[in-house]
Amino acid sequence: MDITGSPCFKESSIQLADPRLVSTAFNDPLTPAGALTSLTQEHVEAIGLLKGEDGRDIFAWLDLARSLEPRLQHCSNHARLTRDQVHAIAALRLCENSNISAWLHLARTPSGFATLALSAIPLVDNWAPHQEHTAPSVLSDASLPDPFDRSSDRALKQPVTTQGSLTPPFPASAIPTPQAKPKYCCTLCGYDRPFKNQSDWKKHEREHDTKYICMLKGPRETTPQGVQCAFCGVLNPHDDHLLEHNPQPCLPGPPQSFSTQRRYELVNHLGKIHGINLKPQGEAIAIKWKFTVEKQAWSCGFCGNTFITFNDRLSHIATQHFERGQSIDEWDVTKVIQGLLQQSGMTKAWGEKVASLPDWEVPDIIWERDAIMGLQHDLEVGPNDEMSAVDLAEAAYIACRMNWGL
Repeated sequence: MDITGSPCFKESSIQLADPRLVSTAFNDPLTPAGALTSLTQEHVEAIGLLKGEDGRDIFAWLDLARSLEPRLQHCSNHARLTRDQVHAIAALRLCENSNISAWLHLARTPSGFATLALSAIPLVDNWAPHQEHTAPSVLSDASLPDPFDRSSDRALKQPVTTQGSLTPPFPASAIPTPQAKPKYCCTLCGYDRPFKNQSDWKKHEREHDTKYICMLKGPRETTPQGVQCAFCGVLNPHDDHLLEHNPQPCLPGPPQSFSTQRRYELVNHLGKIHGINLKPQGEAIAIKWKFTVEKQAWSCGFCGNTFITFNDRLSHIATQHFERGQSIDEWDVTKVIQGLLQQSGMTKAWGEKVASLPDWEVPDIIWERDAIMGLQHDLEVGPNDEMSAVDLAEAAYIACRMNWGL
């Protein structure tokens, strides 16, 4: 096994592991049987980061991670966690407490961190055959620098006040090269079969913001000529006249009345249910009852960019992603929500919400597709009289979950 990529080793000081050093740890009465056999490099790095913390804090954090409770029950002067500490706790979450205690004990003793590091890599006898072995030597803590030097920890969480703080910028070098036949797939409804061309795909995407709603404004409509029947235009229609059009199935009005994203389906509905059998008449009514949702912002699930027009969003996804070889499988709904939270009307409210959270909750907030459909729509509509920016930020937090890196 090549250990040159391990963050626990300097390239200039790689030496073979001495079995005597590792066997000493196995014979330590404080080391439970099997404690080192289950040790991985990820565990070593986590222990290296946490060995300077109070043991009570460490196990309180582990209890919280195992229960996924939203609040940290145990607090001390050391209870504020950095992002690296959260990932370290996540790495140890499934380990036995007795093993963790033994690892911490070893890491805090002279040469202990080296012992842990060596127990997580192959011994001399496991090296490939025909390899010439040099005399084994013991690594000291000096030759095994702690990869999680406390002095290099990131600063504690600060309130989010800038738009770019939620999603890293999409690097130009990461944009894939164009391919001959891009696959245009719907980013909204989960229909993963590609469309024949970009035009059909854009038409389909726009349908998600368009509805044809039967009796959009009720069975009677006010016009410059006066009150008319919404179906046939008769002036001042009595109830008996309206009953001829069988309005009862759609009389409650939106959202209970019939609605569809396709105009021809409303035309068919008018013929079957409301007696409008002439296609031109049905087409004219359907156009009149077309409803387009007014939205303020859209975002991209490939890179998290935010747009103020739907056309800009479609052009960006087509040219920067689909035509460069990316597939719908790479679409990330977390980036969709992050992008929408960066729109001008939401940045402050979401930043204040994040700043109010306990440090434990901040590092990796994610969203999943089955929890964001209504949220995505509301964020695209943006803050308004019905939902303020603070309300939307709270809804985004309620819909999210914490990613423990497992």
